[in-house]
Amino acid sequence: PSSLLRSPVSHSPLCALHKKMQGPFGDLDSIVYVGIFLTFLCWVLSVAQNNASVVDRMWSVSPIIYALWVAIVQPAFLDGGGMVALDAKTLIMASLVTVWGARLTHNFWRKGGYDPTTEDYRWEQLRIILRRFSLYPLTWHMFNFLFISFYQNLLIWLICVPALCVSYYAAKTGVNQITPLDYFAVLAFWFFLTLETLADNEQFAFHLRKEKGKEKGLTFLQQGLWKYSRHPNFFSEISIWWCFYAFTVESYKHAVLAKLPQILSYKISSEYFPWLNICIAGPFLLTLLFQGSTKFTEYLSSSKYPSYKQYQQTTSKLIPWFPSSSSSSTTATRQRKTE
Repeated sequence: PSSLLRSPVSHSPLCALHKKMQGPFGDLDSIVYVGIFLTFLCWVLSVAQNNASVVDRMWSVSPIIYALWVAIVQPAFLDGGGMVALDAKTLIMASLVTVWGARLTHNFWRKGGYDPTTEDYRWEQLRIILRRFSLYPLTWHMFNFLFISFYQNLLIWLICVPALCVSYYAAKTGVNQITPLDYFAVLAFWFFLTLETLADNEQFAFHLRKEKGKEKGLTFLQQGLWKYSRHPNFFSEISIWWCFYAFTVESYKHAVLAKLPQILSYKISSEYFPWLNICIAGPFLLTLLFQGSTKFTEYLSSSKYPSYKQYQQTTSKLIPWFPSSSSSSTTATRQRKTE
C-alpha cells in the first residue's frame, strides 16, 4: 500500500514561501500559523455575530484543513521543496479525518447548526450563570476568548497532531511502514465512526418524531444504542481520536531509534514506551473536555426532565453496557406518567 500511495508532487513555490516565513517553530511553522489564523477567525466571528457556536461549526471543518495540509502541503516544508513523495500513512490518516469531518458536518447541518441565527442552548445557559457575577459581560467575553475560541481551537489542533508527527518522522527517517497496528487503528476508527453515525441517526430520527408528536410523552431518547449508553455519540467521538493517536506508536519508535531532534520542544517517548508520547495530549484533553461537557449537559437535562435522574441510575454514562435491573422501559413508563 505504501508504494501505491507515494507519488511525487512539486512544492517549490510553497517551500520558497515557507523560508520567507521561517519563525520560532522551524519546520512546524506553517501548520502553527494555520492554527493561529483559524483560532482568531473563530473569535472574531463569534464576537461579530454574538454567537458562541462559531467554534461548533468549525469543529468538523478545521481538522480536515489540518489533516490535508499536513498530508499534502507540509511535506514540502520538511523535505526542502522540489519533488516530494507524499507519505502513505499520512494520506490514510488525512482520508479518515476527511470522511469523519464530512459526516459530522452533514449531521450538524441537518440539525440546523450552520444557520448563523442559531446557537447551542448550552452557551446561553452559561451566559445566564455568568450574569450572576458583577463583572458581566466582561466575564463572558473572557470566557469566550480563553475557553471557547482559544482552548477549543487549540484542542482541535492537538487532536490532529498525530498526523503531523507521523509526517514529520517519515520525512526525517525515511521509514514509515504501515504495520498491523496501523491496520487495526484503521478498522477501529471505522468501527467507532459507524457507531457514532448510528447514534446520531437515532437521535436525529427521535427528535423528528418528537416534533411530529409521535413519541407519546417521551422527552429524551433511551432506545437503540441510547439504551446502553446515555451518550454513545460522545463515547464514539472520544474513541475515534484515541484510534487516531495509535498511528503514532510505530513512528515514534523509529524516531527514537534514529535519535531525531525533539519535536514541539518536548522530549519524545522512550523506545520502550512508544504508546506514551506527546501526541497523547490531544485525545487526553478531549476526554477531559467531554467529561465536563457531559456533566453540564446532564445537569441541564435532569433539571428539565425529572425522569432523567432515573435514566442516569439505570444506564451507563459513556461506555455502552447493559442497563441495570431497573430497565429503561421502566424509566420510559415513569417518564410518561410524570411529564
